[in-house]
Amino acid sequence: CPRALEHYYLQLKDNFLDQWASRHSVSEERCWEMAALALKVDKGNNPGGYFRAEQYFPIWVIDVRGLEYVRKYMPAASEDLKDMSRVEAMMKFAFEASRSPFALNCHLYGLRRHKMDTVDNAVLGINAKGIEMCDIGDDGERIPLRSLPWNRVTRLSFDRKKLTIVGADTTKMCLYAQSESKARYLLELCRAVHQTLLVLSHQNGKIAPLPQLFQEKSVDRVSTSSTNTTVPNNCEIEKDSDSLLRDSLSSSGDRGQGSVSSKQRVRIKLDSNLDLKIEKMELE
Repeated sequence: CPRALEHYYLQLKDNFLDQWASRHSVSEERCWEMAALALKVDKGNNPGGYFRAEQYFPIWVIDVRGLEYVRKYMPAASEDLKDMSRVEAMMKFAFEASRSPFALNCHLYGLRRHKMDTVDNAVLGINAKGIEMCDIGDDGERIPLRSLPWNRVTRLSFDRKKLTIVGADTTKMCLYAQSESKARYLLELCRAVHQTLLVLSHQNGKIAPLPQLFQEKSVDRVSTSSTNTTVPNNCEIEKDSDSLLRDSLSSSGDRGQGSVSSKQRVRIKLDSNLDLKIEKMELE
């Protein structure tokens, strides 16, 4: 869809100026390549005309080279693109923006490397390919720590503010959020992105039919509610995507009066249209 492609291009262009704002984020050559493609989209075959450099280059490139240099050499940087159509230029821009490291089609979230840190000093990137983890250097540059494609992620979990990512090689990466709610949100986002990609790949015929585990999954949940029930502060409760699902499905039943115990079976199904269906059944 041309309109969707254009909106995607505009979002990536904003990300380009924002996420590559640090001089040490990416190479200057990559910035020139992205700027040339953006000018091709916006100006056609007239890149030598007037343009506002700050709308096409991160500020650090302008500071290093100067406005006159940028305007003088922009036509030469765009020379190879003269036969490219506007749609082709947008698609090329999107493709180049999606390359690692520091892909621009990422959701970026500031996290902390250690439990006692008081400021964000790491970045978690979530995109269609997988998860990227970066350290933050003294000058604000992102230093890649690890990149895991979705098919190499074996476990995602959080324990209060601690977010744990385990790869297929059993190595573990732990990062800390400012709050438990942020850690929960990041886990839910990872789970949603991964499952959405599975469904889209299935619809496009790129993978085999969805496994039975994904088509229909049953979860037994036991909840005990009491007006005087408390949870010790030192109680460590690790929550993965399944427990998050159970938490999200529980509502007023967990806050009932008295000390009533109940057991529910939650059935999650994908129908023929791949629409998610959730059923709850009380068990005797």
